[in-house]
Amino acid sequence: MMCEEQRKKIDQIIQQLKNAQSEVQEAYETTMMSDAKCAVSSLCDDLKKNESIDPSIKSQLMPYFEAAHSAILSSESTHKRAGICGDKLNEAESCIIKILSKL
Repeated sequence: MMCEEQRKKIDQIIQQLKNAQSEVQEAYETTMMSDAKCAVSSLCDDLKKNESIDPSIKSQLMPYFEAAHSAILSSESTHKRAGICGDKLNEAESCIIKILSKL
């Protein structure tokens, strides 16, 4: 039962992650960063505040989300920020896949 609940919570994170990835890709292509910043900030904040996710899962994901958040807020060029952020979000997605395979 606990695994099923965690899967549902992780599925919600995946949906948010996919949205953030899409916004970051659009930012990379158009240099319009505001929606990407909002999506990545929301993803990071929501995971931090979500107490129903197992702390061990959260601790595995937070470094990726925090790195993505730092990248999108950095003073680098728009393309570089979006590129680094997108890479970190992709790494987070890989981590989530590994986590799901163990549940």
